[in-house]
Amino acid sequence: MPPHRQVKPLRRQMTPLQPQVQETHYEELIFKETDSDISGNYPEDTTGRRDQVGLLDYTQRVLSSDPRHIQWRKRVGRSIAEENKLPGDAKCYIMSQFPEGYELYVRVKERRDGSSRRDAYLYGHRNGSFRSIVSFLPHANWLYNGEGQCECDRCRATSQQVSVAQSSGITSLQPTSTACNRRSTITSATNPHSDAITKSLTVSGSASSASSRPESPHTSDAEASEDQTKAMVDLSTAAMFRKGELVWAAVSPAITDSLAHDDVILYWPAIVINRAVKPQCRDQATDIEVPHYQVEYLGNLYRRYTPESDIIPYISYTPPSTLTDNIKKYRPPSKWSQIDATAAWKAFWPISTSSYSQEGSSMSEGCSLFEAAIPALILSMEIANQLSYLYRPIFPRLLPGAKPLEMTPTPKAPAAGQHIWHGLMWRGERIWTGDLVRLGCLQTEWSDKIQACLEEPLPASLIVGEGVMFLLIENILSGDISSDDGRAASVFITGSIWQAVSGRWNEERELFPDSVSAGFVLPPPPYLSRWRMISRIGERICVPAELISGRYYPQILHHPKLGVPSETLSHFLGSEVSKSGLVLLDIQAEVSLALAGLRRLWNEHHNALRPYHSHRQEIDEARALAGKLLWETVVHPAEEHSKVDG
Repeated sequence: MPPHRQVKPLRRQMTPLQPQVQETHYEELIFKETDSDISGNYPEDTTGRRDQVGLLDYTQRVLSSDPRHIQWRKRVGRSIAEENKLPGDAKCYIMSQFPEGYELYVRVKERRDGSSRRDAYLYGHRNGSFRSIVSFLPHANWLYNGEGQCECDRCRATSQQVSVAQSSGITSLQPTSTACNRRSTITSATNPHSDAITKSLTVSGSASSASSRPESPHTSDAEASEDQTKAMVDLSTAAMFRKGELVWAAVSPAITDSLAHDDVILYWPAIVINRAVKPQCRDQATDIEVPHYQVEYLGNLYRRYTPESDIIPYISYTPPSTLTDNIKKYRPPSKWSQIDATAAWKAFWPISTSSYSQEGSSMSEGCSLFEAAIPALILSMEIANQLSYLYRPIFPRLLPGAKPLEMTPTPKAPAAGQHIWHGLMWRGERIWTGDLVRLGCLQTEWSDKIQACLEEPLPASLIVGEGVMFLLIENILSGDISSDDGRAASVFITGSIWQAVSGRWNEERELFPDSVSAGFVLPPPPYLSRWRMISRIGERICVPAELISGRYYPQILHHPKLGVPSETLSHFLGSEVSKSGLVLLDIQAEVSLALAGLRRLWNEHHNALRPYHSHRQEIDEARALAGKLLWETVVHPAEEHSKVDG
């Protein structure tokens, strides 16, 4: 047996393989047309803040050089090449840039344990964002071809919205007047008008140009840009009040009647002029920023910076009947017949720390502070009352290349058109597209046509409060409806319907898409609740402006003057009789719960539409009318009474 010989392993010198770089030549597809009309629905670039459970949630704009951005453009280019049978390999086509006005964002969710999730969303469509490449492909093909009607999910939502509006008797809402299914041409000197394909050897594209601003028949480009900036500021900040809104400003110290101590002037009607943040020293080490508002007191035109804690919404307070009844017994001095009453009203300053005394005032002699305040108070309350009866759309806009739709005139009615607006002034509140407003009716009170567009109601045990419904505004339209005398002008609001439900609610179907994917940022839900979208996916509800009950105030329960004690809130939410409205609450608690979306707030006013008046014109007209009424009902009768006594 031959001896065992150990065989050494053969060692071979291996040269590592070098990757072969193969440059891909892409055909760039240039989009000449777009349907993006406004950039106000873009999310904000922010680093975000961690919530109570440690979740960090924020959005970021994706640059054109980012691999995710390139992946979207490659997929769109391939789809267009396949659909249109373009020459060559479909994989070698890429979209040069997204259509004008479209931007790609990524939403990042990070947990404390380091795990994270990143989802891309394409913004630019007025009905919301595209949540995936697949959902955007039909819309991209429609924009590229420029034929027929778009069949993507976002455009179908508007078509269904129009169908609901027409079934409700609204005759002037037509699909051709909406942003969907309408393209505007982007002119470029470098793009051939007969061929939208150019050669390119690189994948990265150039930076997108600035998105075009929507034109308006009533405003210039600069005004339209300023209007949209105002809306974005109001929606992005946590400010409770907005410029131009009608509010109640606290009178500090309160003005008390020396004869009847039950009569107290606690608040004065005012208009918000501006917003500012002032530092307030909390201790020697730190200070805090306190929001302040410059308000104009109605009836005397004085202005003053007031902290947010001393201002409440106008619809949240009604002067007690004892005060309104007793002020009628105060007759102005006989000397009023010799002076300008308007000057006398303006002379009163409601913010005072001592008994009323003002040099040069014709009212000061023989008048207490309370008596001197009455004429100006009556005037200011009447002005506010006149303003609270009005609602009107504000800041008109038109889509690029669009014109108001004109209907065929009839013998009973002239030609009618439709306009799209950025916002709405409603009972002194400033409401924007993207706001969440309360509705004055419950889900069970809708008509059968609307019920077909809503999800099935949840059990009463899962409904928070009284089941108030909310409308997330996507469009504000002024149109015409049929009437016996022809057409009557009205304002319509369209959007999705939401409801606050218990945190115990859980449903397999995704009926609560997050705020970013919906295209608008939802405010925090009411106390111990979560949002549930009760309008079916793709459905948009169209309601007249008379059905809304005002803005939703998520922070109202923490307001120093309108806050509800925790025990009262727990009793209201935990009581079974709260569903029937039998819980005994004081007036202040009822109003606060209503503004917080937990109770229904009845609309006691009959609002009048004033679509073509500016805010300052409304104030001037209300002041003139209030002055006339005050002179006829208070001053003139007092003069006649003085003559009789003489």
